[in-house]
This record gives sequence, structure tokens and C-alpha cells, in this order.
Amino acid sequence: MGNCLSFSKKSSVLSKQEIIEMGKTAQRERDSLLKERPELKEFQKEIDRRLNNAGDSENRMAVLGIMMESKLKDLRDQLSYLSFLMQQKKVSAYNAVEQKNVA
Repeated sequence: MGNCLSFSKKSSVLSKQEIIEMGKTAQRERDSLLKERPELKEFQKEIDRRLNNAGDSENRMAVLGIMMESKLKDLRDQLSYLSFLMQQKKVSAYNAVEQKNVA
């Protein structure tokens, strides 16, 4: 991909306990989402595997950034394909109208 991500540490105004609570809340929300959408469990396993191998928090953030960028690229590709299909549909509809007008 050739992209370089850089992160800098910033001091937090949150207490350590507040950060821990935020983490627990995020985990509960993630678990709830996975119960609602079991098809996402494999993707979550992949995220967990990559994060476990990433090392420190900077590397973990870089891994998450790369994974998000990859998913965004997939979405862009799908949107481009959808746009292509919509354009084809417009052309087909236009040609059908033109043929009716000629006849």
C-alpha cells in the first residue's frame, strides 16, 4: 500500500479508571454487535489476531488504520461497480426510450 501512518502520544484528561470503564463499555458493545451480527465474528477474530501480533499501542493503531483503509478501498471499489451498473441501466433505459420514439 505504501502509506505511512504516524501517531503521537497525547496526554489524556481522562483518569485511568475512566479509560478502563470506556474499554469495558466498548467490549460490551462489541459483544452485543457480534451477537446481533454473527457473520462478523470471523472478521473480529482476524482483527484480534492482528492486534495480538502488533506489539505496542502505536503498532496496534497502525494496524487498525491499515485495516480500515483496506475496508474503505473495498467499499470504494463496490461503489464504483455500483455506479457502473447504474450507468449501464441508464443507457439501457435511454436506448429503450429512443427505440420507442423512432418506431
